[in-house]
Amino acid sequence: MKTYIKQHLVALLALLALAATQAFAADTKTDILTNYAPSGSLFDNQTAIDFQKQSFKAVLDLSTCKSTTTNENVLSIGDDLQGTTGWGNANVIHIFYTKSSNTLQVNCFNGGASYTYREDHTNISGETTIELNSNGLYLNSSKICDASNISNILSLSSIHYGSTQGNVRSWATYKSVSLITGGPTTPTTTFSVPAYGSTYFICPADYPTRCFTVTTSNNDEQITVTTKSDSNTGQQWIAKQGNYSTTYPWHIVNVMSSKALDMAGNNTNVMPLQWTSENDYKGGQANANQEWKFEEVDATNHTYKIYAYTQNKTYYLTYDGTNGGKLGRTTDSSSATAFGFISTDGTSGGGTTSGGGTGGGSSTSPDHGSFSVNWIKDQSKVSDYKEDAHATFIPYASVDQMKADAKHYAEPWQQPDESKAEYINLNGTWKFKYVAGIETSSSWFNKTATPGASEFQAKNYDDSKWDNIRVPLSWEMANYGKPVYTNVGYPFSNNPPNANS
Repeated sequence: MKTYIKQHLVALLALLALAATQAFAADTKTDILTNYAPSGSLFDNQTAIDFQKQSFKAVLDLSTCKSTTTNENVLSIGDDLQGTTGWGNANVIHIFYTKSSNTLQVNCFNGGASYTYREDHTNISGETTIELNSNGLYLNSSKICDASNISNILSLSSIHYGSTQGNVRSWATYKSVSLITGGPTTPTTTFSVPAYGSTYFICPADYPTRCFTVTTSNNDEQITVTTKSDSNTGQQWIAKQGNYSTTYPWHIVNVMSSKALDMAGNNTNVMPLQWTSENDYKGGQANANQEWKFEEVDATNHTYKIYAYTQNKTYYLTYDGTNGGKLGRTTDSSSATAFGFISTDGTSGGGTTSGGGTGGGSSTSPDHGSFSVNWIKDQSKVSDYKEDAHATFIPYASVDQMKADAKHYAEPWQQPDESKAEYINLNGTWKFKYVAGIETSSSWFNKTATPGASEFQAKNYDDSKWDNIRVPLSWEMANYGKPVYTNVGYPFSNNPPNANS
């Protein structure tokens, strides 16, 4: 019995050791610079990198910087460190350090002349870590610049790094500059089960920070796969229920262009592409190029092969891994790429795609992405999922008074406490007198025109014959006067309540 237990204990320890070894092996560090001291000299090195799989990490010792200098260029990262096209107009991050004030100045450019990020970070000294990965730029493990502000840099397949910018070269010591493959800095993504009516970023499963992208509303624009930006509606797609095929039940429409994902049929030069949705074309003409089916690849991670049947063939979507590359297609199921759906509101809810993707199901969270075209004609439809209108800038006599208004301080959309804020709520019912124009009613306004009359704002003015009106409100909406939409003729045909394209 003892021998039996001992053998199993040894086996268990061996398995644990193997697991630990494999976990360690998943996070690989490759040093490309170690204990380097440029001592104020210019340096510009280059390395290949895939930001989808790797992070760039530099550990600097700022204690060796000069106390007598300002704005030492301790690190620049990008495609043009020396600014051959100007201070901006490059995909580059410039970082400067002033030791006398312990200030680290960070400047990010995303291909334009203006900063996408500019901040002075104080109380920075000694050993300092700068890390750049697909989530953004980090200073001592805290993210300071989001990926959306440096998307062009994160699209590069190689980067320059060094000290070439400004008036003073770096005196910092570079304890290590390395590439990290895998590990905790690799972004983890929760894909959703697609549901009808919801809006998604559609991403290759192996490259979850890239997604299907269009840039115009033109038919024939081929779909590319580029770095994800939460604010880019050209990367957002509504998963709709197809109207014509029960076997291929999905119809995918871009939010920005209102055009549909299209397999392109016989067009082998540009495929797949975006094209006018079958719901909008010739009164709703069926288009097999736009009717899709999802084949589940990984039930745990919710990834799918996406395919259509057109021109008597089944075509699967493919992606070759190139950032900015185009979607492709294949008739070979084994060569198809697995894709995932990332909800635009950050939830992982969704329905079911059992049977190859026939259902929509209900989400566990509110469906903020749904849209019905009938809303355009419904003049009573004002808003959904919208906070009540509220003032966001409320004055206080002091910081203490502001913090004492605890509810409004914690939740600025809540009603301020009038005893603490320099604030008077003017909402409510007011007396109201509508006057068509000053020419016909000058005597009403002019005190001298009606002897003995007091001005209408006086305390003793008799407003008992005036109407009541709710405030806030546009008086035209209360049937006074005529609504004025524009100071010129309508720039489009006017046929309410119908919307005109």
